[in-house]
Amino acid sequence: MKRLCSVFLSLALVLSIGTAGAVSVNAAPAAEMVAEQDEFLIMPLLDFINITTTQLRIEPNGRVTMTGSILGYNGLTTRVSITLHLERRATILNSWSTVASEPTRTLNSFTGAHQATRTITASGQYRVRAVYRAYAGNRVETITAFSGTVRF
Repeated sequence: MKRLCSVFLSLALVLSIGTAGAVSVNAAPAAEMVAEQDEFLIMPLLDFINITTTQLRIEPNGRVTMTGSILGYNGLTTRVSITLHLERRATILNSWSTVASEPTRTLNSFTGAHQATRTITASGQYRVRAVYRAYAGNRVETITAFSGTVRF
């Protein structure tokens, strides 16, 4: 029942943020197949991280808004941290390079969010790479998640 409530609360959070730009939701409570860009990923069962959400929005004037949120387990997850990186796809070799990195935000809670804004001028494809950490005492769990790709 707690998991079901967590899933509904997380979905409500995603819907309340809005759907402009690209959104990637990484649900970790069950090992399942998740379709992303014509690929299937197997999501492992995580001990301290329930759900993460990584979002990128780019306005026509070049204003970039990066958002990452994490939901752990109340009573188990004691601290969370989020680091956001803005990446741009290189035209050669189809690789990604980091354009900007934000300082890590750490919260003494089982849930948290981090939002940062930047301005870009170069056209291209962008995404957010977010590194999420959840702590339970001295144990830590880390995952990296990506937003969808947005063209500017």
